[in-house]
Amino acid sequence: MSEDNLQANNFIKGLITGAVIGTGLVWFLNSTDKGKEIKKEIKDKSEDVLDNLSDLVQDFEEKGQEFKEKVIQVKKDFEEKAKDFRQDIIEEGKMGLDRVEELEEKSHKAAQKFFTRKGKSLS
Repeated sequence: MSEDNLQANNFIKGLITGAVIGTGLVWFLNSTDKGKEIKKEIKDKSEDVLDNLSDLVQDFEEKGQEFKEKVIQVKKDFEEKAKDFRQDIIEEGKMGLDRVEELEEKSHKAAQKFFTRKGKSLS
């Protein structure tokens, strides 16, 4: 027997077995008192699970919204701090430039003083 025939036979056997078991299970759940009781328990538990799942989804949505709001607030805070930081850097840069200009002027005066004798230039 070839490999393909063997696989086809196994598939058909599985299909028939599943149909027989499914039919037996449906008959058991619908025709016997114990089956009806089990079916009712399954239905009740599945309703509870669906209710819990619904609550869980709602909680996730609320937490997601809270998280989104926190992210937006953090972004705003960061932008404000970055703006303040940028302004501080600009001010420090201006002070640094003022200091450089001041030192440049002092060094220019010192050079003029160094290269003069009795108030006259050495050149």
